[in-house]
Amino acid sequence: MPTRPATYSDLLPASQILAEAFHNDSLFGGFVHPRRNEFPDDVYLYWLRFLREAYYTQPGEYLVVSYQEANDDNNDNPNPEQNQKITGIAHWIRNYSTPPPTPWLSRLALKATETYNALEDLYHPNRAIDKNHDAILPLGNSFFAHHWSGSRADSWHLSLLGVAPAFGGNGYGRALVRWGLERSLEEAVACSVISVPGQEGFYRACGFDKVVGTTNDEGGEANAWKAAGLESAPIMFCEHGVEARGLEKYGE
Repeated sequence: MPTRPATYSDLLPASQILAEAFHNDSLFGGFVHPRRNEFPDDVYLYWLRFLREAYYTQPGEYLVVSYQEANDDNNDNPNPEQNQKITGIAHWIRNYSTPPPTPWLSRLALKATETYNALEDLYHPNRAIDKNHDAILPLGNSFFAHHWSGSRADSWHLSLLGVAPAFGGNGYGRALVRWGLERSLEEAVACSVISVPGQEGFYRACGFDKVVGTTNDEGGEANAWKAAGLESAPIMFCEHGVEARGLEKYGE
């Protein structure tokens, strides 16, 4: 299935795909958007604002879309993306042991996007979201960040994957996963994903053959994910047959 880097015009249809794909998800559905059934047309705003900021965060963040070619007799169209129907999107992050500096123009673009998102939220709020619940998510990261230490500090990470339900089972998700796996293999670095509970089989079939832990393993009730009653999400790696080295334990 074909994939390509996302353009800005892809972000709106991709956000609508994510709203639909994660509607019944326990994390981004029921926990972050407890009023999604009352305000179903608002949920895409969460994803649109997320994708906008990811689009302008460089270096190291990549939005990749899968698509289906639309039937069009005009083969001379100078903008072929206009003839494509977006079927899915992935957000890939390249982790670096020594992160490169962010260009000033990227910092400026991101700041402008954050400001635009905040202003937009004033006149077009997402009424389905619980912002207190959304704020909890980053608080749990420190309890499982140790898995990306040692030789895994340089790695590719699949942060987000969503395929339109109407196109599920056709290989679009696998193609979006393969995009990052191929780059990690080219660079001889690890590749990781935090699986949606119940989707481990899909990611294992894609090549993430090692489960190193879950989001709720450490920290007890201090772990915001566990304290909020969120399901343990498996943390999975593909290391292309190379044994990880120099890994830290929790708290080191």
